Amino acid sequence: MSFFRKSITVKRSSPQSFSKGIAIPGTQVSTQILASVQPLNSQERLVLPEGIREISRFTVFTDYALRSEDKSLKTPGDIVVIENKEYTVLIVDSWKNSVIPHTRAVVGLTS
Repeated sequence: MSFFRKSITVKRSSPQSFSKGIAIPGTQVSTQILASVQPLNSQERLVLPEGIREISRFTVFTDYALRSEDKSLKTPGDIVVIENKEYTVLIVDSWKNSVIPHTRAVVGLTS
């Protein structure tokens, strides 16, 4: 699987904090990872929840533990840069079997 991977940038933000009731955005750190980026086909897009279906563009396969938004922790999803455009990680599935453990993520164009 590593033969098909290419280097992409992942931008991860720490959770926001509050000072005297004012939200302070978290800091952002960029990391280079190896990933296989595949376009979503029409059947894959159909099984996605409405709202995500319209903006989703790619599936990213990687060993890196990508992160989607966590509203309870107020943690934004990771941003991946593909072909000089930023995409937000929308859905993450972790495959931790003994054959080829990896993370599968659906990403959508960042607005």
